[in-house]
Amino acid sequence: MDLYSPIFTRASTRRFDSSPLPADTLLQLEDFLSKVKPLIPGIKVKHRIVSGNEVKGMALPKAPHYLLISDEEHPLRNTAAGFLYQHAELWLYAQGFATRWLAGVKPKEPDASHIIGMAFGKPAEPAGRYTLTVRKTWETF
Repeated sequence: MDLYSPIFTRASTRRFDSSPLPADTLLQLEDFLSKVKPLIPGIKVKHRIVSGNEVKGMALPKAPHYLLISDEEHPLRNTAAGFLYQHAELWLYAQGFATRWLAGVKPKEPDASHIIGMAFGKPAEPAGRYTLTVRKTWETF
């Protein structure tokens, strides 16, 4: 799977289709994440895939799924989590799904080891950047 080309075309989205992803897609994501080599082997970053009913926060997009990332206290835990779950974002985008990183999302049940979250699902409208050769004109605004 090519994760390089989505780097240049992905875009964060705020509008998701409310229908949940198929269970096999979520299993494929779990399988993909289990195969990503961690940046710092001694840090065991954990995650949970939850629905919108299991998260809280201000101005959250209405996404069908949230990836809640956590780890025990370590000076480089944010770096390790960012490296690992950036792969997840690229994988999801390569599959045609939309993502949005959310620093303000938290699990409803208090979790001191929570780091950050990501909303994901099918985009309500096409998500992606324009290529450098395609520019908006005044008429398209």
